[in-house]
Amino acid sequence: MSETNTTNSNAKVWLSIISIFLSAGFGAINYFYTRSVNQNQNERWDKLNIAEITLTDIGFLIQQKLSEQKAKQTNWGYKPLLFREIKDRVYTGYVQVPYALVLVRLPSNKSIELIPHGNFIFTLSEYSNEIKRLNLKVGEYDLMKRFEIQFNFKNIGKTIAKDVRIKIDMIEPRNNEGSVLTQPAEILSEISFNKTFIFFLGMSTDIPSNLKFRLNIQYKDVFEKEHEKQIPIIYDSSRNYWQYGD
Repeated sequence: MSETNTTNSNAKVWLSIISIFLSAGFGAINYFYTRSVNQNQNERWDKLNIAEITLTDIGFLIQQKLSEQKAKQTNWGYKPLLFREIKDRVYTGYVQVPYALVLVRLPSNKSIELIPHGNFIFTLSEYSNEIKRLNLKVGEYDLMKRFEIQFNFKNIGKTIAKDVRIKIDMIEPRNNEGSVLTQPAEILSEISFNKTFIFFLGMSTDIPSNLKFRLNIQYKDVFEKEHEKQIPIIYDSSRNYWQYGD
């Protein structure tokens, strides 16, 4: 009788030990499973909510707008570059001038320097009037076309972006300087901002068939992690079409 009781007692002890090991094993499995699930959820949260500065749109800043009839009647004195204004895929009857004529100082060794107090002009008759108004002498100035391109950006993430630095380089043509935007302030979620890039072409120079740019975006997210990406950009002047992508 005592042997039976001893055997039953030993069996209970082993069952208890096995139960403890099984409980610990299931606990460990549950811990690592929960940890894995939480890690995946955190990664998904980061992807959905972390700051992301993205390029949303590009376009020339239009310097003058006039009806097609008035454009035909204007004595430009040269062949102007005109864009047809399209709204909702319909031509409005207006044309747009994506540049202004400006007087620049000669000689120009490095960067292009505008003549102080000069106005934006669009015809050669206005050019003659500007020379007289500013009392300029031959050899002191040149006439160039000044273009402005606006790059639009947005933080599409759900948290802030910090120390944003955007650099735009014109690859072709190469005779124009790069442009840098530094934004030390925090850019909140869904906030849009822009950067204007200015370049010049000589009067005898047509806008190239392809304008090529390199865009570099750097910023920090809410966890101080640094992000950087480069975006190639091409403008097709024959179609007035911008192409860009990550």
